[in-house]
Amino acid sequence: MSKLKLSPGPLLERLEWWDDSTSESARSKRANVTDRAGEFLFYPIEVDTSVTLADLFALISTNPVLLIVFRQDFARELCDEAAKGALPDVGEPHERLEYLELRQKWRLHSHNKSFESVADYDLGGVGGTQIEDLHEYGALMCRKGERVTYSVSLSPLRRLLALPIRVSYKVEFTEADTDSCRYSRPVKDTVTYTYSGITLGQLIHSVLDELSFHGTPEDAEVVLNGLKRQLADIAENPGQGIPHEDVMESLGFAPRTVVFDRVFSRWTEVGAVELDSALHDIEDAQSAQIGLGERFGDRVTLSKEFSALNARELRQAIKKIRTEKQESMEPNEA
Repeated sequence: MSKLKLSPGPLLERLEWWDDSTSESARSKRANVTDRAGEFLFYPIEVDTSVTLADLFALISTNPVLLIVFRQDFARELCDEAAKGALPDVGEPHERLEYLELRQKWRLHSHNKSFESVADYDLGGVGGTQIEDLHEYGALMCRKGERVTYSVSLSPLRRLLALPIRVSYKVEFTEADTDSCRYSRPVKDTVTYTYSGITLGQLIHSVLDELSFHGTPEDAEVVLNGLKRQLADIAENPGQGIPHEDVMESLGFAPRTVVFDRVFSRWTEVGAVELDSALHDIEDAQSAQIGLGERFGDRVTLSKEFSALNARELRQAIKKIRTEKQESMEPNEA
């Protein structure tokens, strides 16, 4: 059996065990393979808790083959940025990260009984334990006593370099069915278990994939500055944003009101936003008409074509209609 271990330095070691006929126990040996990392991308790896992001980039940069293998993840550009050295974290105290964590999220499509993304690890930043509930923009971000987690795809790379990299072996299952009312939420009635099979290749790819989500470090800086300008504009001109429906229509989707005129024989006594929200809250297997009736009474009635559908089927039908050409749609008769 063979396994890798990554330690600070960086030091990549290959650990081998074999049975010794002259001894009652197995024997092992270690070999330094730091300069040969490209040979062991498919080997399982243990990551020392003291290994930092800087150590990982040092490992990549000293192995030309890794720069080629992970070229699509902008490995060279990220290594060049990392070579400039670490910068201190200057964020607000509650935003400062203590470590980076690779987490497993297996996406389970409950309707098709299939898994997606089972080999993926998501990289995120983990902050300190909160001494009180943390709210941002009116929403609860983290409860007291828990650790807040952040996306790091737009974080300046050099401010992350000194952070340790941890691997969580707890698997979280989330709903992959986009037509389900539980889409992207943790799946109920699934067993929580651990999976400790991360390989060196998965480790490197998962880290680079997150840090290069917006392209090179320069590309990410452009995106970040653009978002900051948008936030500043919103703060100066509240209520002047672009309505969600205008954005959807600009992307080629049919207007929500046109879709509802086709699906419902009666609905205009309630707002389109309120109706849309209610549609997303009804349990998948429940009759859509019954679920809507519980919320709106007789103010909302499905047209005959859609009256027998359950909630998931109705959401699926509406999504399909929204992608049709607007000019091809005419409201149905009740």
